[in-house]
Amino acid sequence: MEIRSLEVLALEKKHLLVLSLIYLEGRIGRRRISSELKLGEGEVRGIIKHLKQQELVEVKRGGVSLTEKGIQALLKILFTAGVRSMKLLVVPEICGKCLGIAIHLRGVGYGNIVETRDRAVRCGAEGALLMVFRNGVLELPPNLGRLGEYYPKLEKKLLDMFQLREGDGLALVYAKNMTGALQGGFGILDPHPL
Repeated sequence: MEIRSLEVLALEKKHLLVLSLIYLEGRIGRRRISSELKLGEGEVRGIIKHLKQQELVEVKRGGVSLTEKGIQALLKILFTAGVRSMKLLVVPEICGKCLGIAIHLRGVGYGNIVETRDRAVRCGAEGALLMVFRNGVLELPPNLGRLGEYYPKLEKKLLDMFQLREGDGLALVYAKNMTGALQGGFGILDPHPL
């Protein structure tokens, strides 16, 4: 589940965070990118300039959005890491005012669950739920039962959001801010996280 395609596009991991935030938000202003990702405005301007030179983003009066090439590049990077889709959600049932990034992983194991979750936390997340889709429900491996036993509404929401196949993984990484959620999510995917 390692993120390998960054070198191909001459991108740094911060670029991936910016691309991912734009992907999740649709169109977003530079100031908000700076605020959400806890990056300086000058640094964000430089990243946006680099992404624009590569034709991955377009900058308009209403903010920055991904170009078709940008969407395809991000999806290729994520696909290489086993990601099939990624969605943003609020998860009050788990962590008050936390934001969550749900990451759909096709047919991927998590290895040591505690180690994987701890990697997300070390990267800035408050926590992470790692699940496997089996027999129409989300199970909490190795043997913690069904997500619906603990959070029935959350399980329904996640099942409605994703088209899961038997054996697919779903990681829900949550934090009090977007930076922590995204960095924690990439921490799960990359053994050498941000």
